Order: sequence, then C-alpha cells, then structure tokens
Amino acid sequence: MGSVALPPCSYAAIELARRAATTMSVVAIGYPSSGKVEEVVKEAEEVAEVVEKVASTTEKLSAEVAEKLQKGQMKEIALEVEHVSSVAAKDAQMTQDFIHKVGDLKQDLKNLETMVEPVIDKIEHRK
Repeated sequence: MGSVALPPCSYAAIELARRAATTMSVVAIGYPSSGKVEEVVKEAEEVAEVVEKVASTTEKLSAEVAEKLQKGQMKEIALEVEHVSSVAAKDAQMTQDFIHKVGDLKQDLKNLETMVEPVIDKIEHRK
C-alpha cells in the first residue's frame, strides 16, 4: 500500500460499529438468558449486519474508484479504504457467526439440562 495515512473519517464509523457489535455480543455471553440480554444480542447482530453491508458497499465503491484513478496518493487512499472495508466486513460476518454459535450453544445446554434433570431428580429421591 505505501505510507499514505487514511483520513480518520474514512473508516472511523465502520470501526466503531464493528467494535460495538463485537463488544455487545461478548458481554451478552456471560449472562443468563433474560429479556434484556436477548435484546442486547439482537441489537449486536443487527449492528453487525449493518456494519457488514456498509463495509461491503464501501469496499466495492472504493475498488471501483481505485480502478479509475491514476497511480498516486488518491489511488493509494482508495485502495487502503478498500482494504479496511474488506477487513471490517469479514469481522462483522465473524461476529454474526459467533452470535449464532453462542445461540446454538445456549440451546444445546438447555437441551442437555432437560435430559439430565429427570436423572438428577431420581438420584436425589433415592437418598
């Protein structure tokens, strides 16, 4: 890429939204299910979806702009924006995947609890 620094406004919003989605999903993992936690998880997923859409669109647009520019500082900036957007889109997708896997894990644990409870009850009644 070169040593051209990206203007902070180029990717600050994408980075902020990506971090917010990741943070909300991680925070929600450690808490038992409740309406509030489920709401936070839902919001985190929605933020991740928006970040992915914005980042993907920005990546495509900056690639198109870079193709039309001659070699120079502006082209390097467009290519850097494309790269940052690509990373943000991938991170947002990984965040969504993570949220879905946590949901699957919670359901698996509920299913396990449902299966094990009768066995535990029988053992406790024998004592």
